[in-house]
Amino acid sequence: MNSASNQKQGNEGYVNNAIAKFQNDKKLLEFQDKMNPASSANYARLHANSKDDRGEKGRRVYSNIGIEAQDYSGGRGESNIKVNFNISPSEARYLYNMVYMIIGHSMIASRYQSTERFEVFSAYKDFSKLEGAQRNDTQSFTLVRQHKKDEKTLSKSPWTVNIKNNQKSVMVFLTDKDMCCLLEQVVAYIGQWENTCSPKLIREGRAALDARMVKAADEAGRNPKPQQQVKHQKPIQPNPAPSANGHGMTLEQAREVIISIGKHKGRPLGAVEAEWPQGIAWYVNTYTGNDQKMRQAATVIVENLDSQLKAS
Repeated sequence: MNSASNQKQGNEGYVNNAIAKFQNDKKLLEFQDKMNPASSANYARLHANSKDDRGEKGRRVYSNIGIEAQDYSGGRGESNIKVNFNISPSEARYLYNMVYMIIGHSMIASRYQSTERFEVFSAYKDFSKLEGAQRNDTQSFTLVRQHKKDEKTLSKSPWTVNIKNNQKSVMVFLTDKDMCCLLEQVVAYIGQWENTCSPKLIREGRAALDARMVKAADEAGRNPKPQQQVKHQKPIQPNPAPSANGHGMTLEQAREVIISIGKHKGRPLGAVEAEWPQGIAWYVNTYTGNDQKMRQAATVIVENLDSQLKAS
């Protein structure tokens, strides 16, 4: 462990977000947790997307796996070269799958056994071209595998990670084992992060979605399209209210129950029945709220209307 890490761990409150790390006496390669959940409005994505998810003061919110590389072969302090690059969790999974596929095929596929440098992944970012850019730097990341140094010599460290930040560049060489272990830890952590964060996010997102659907159904029930209204219908004259029924209230009592939601909030059900009898069915069939008394009263009225229709 280097002195910088020792110093950090000695600081009270310091938290290390490193997921996996490769380090020797000259180079360091570290994968870091920079993931953030999506907003409840985009809950099904799980991970924040900068185009649709904004934080405080409208700032973009990203969900990334950070990759940091250091080259301290020329000394520590100011001589230490540090570069970084961010990839998405999906890109991290892609790297993991590609690495395992290539290693598995390297035993049999001539394409992966040659001296040719096979580029597994390459990405480039120019921050000056981003919306509202306040930076003019560039970053690039490449992952390359070269099975053989020459026709007779196998590469001991066939993987090369190259990260560039403007004019600074760090290359880290890794064995098959190093590369697999790093990415396996990263992908395992992403899965655990999603399992931890997604339940709350999905509950909040589904609740917001259900509320919007209830609101839309409520508006549709109060404002039917003209073609849905029954024209030239003979006015329904209800029978005298029965003394009691299976719902525990009389018809007159049901008509006096006050509506607690929507366009007709504050009005008795009987007033809505007189204006638009068909609309009472919405409180029975579509309403999903907690006002059981209103739903029960609407059921009494609808059953009375049904009996009148059958009698006519």
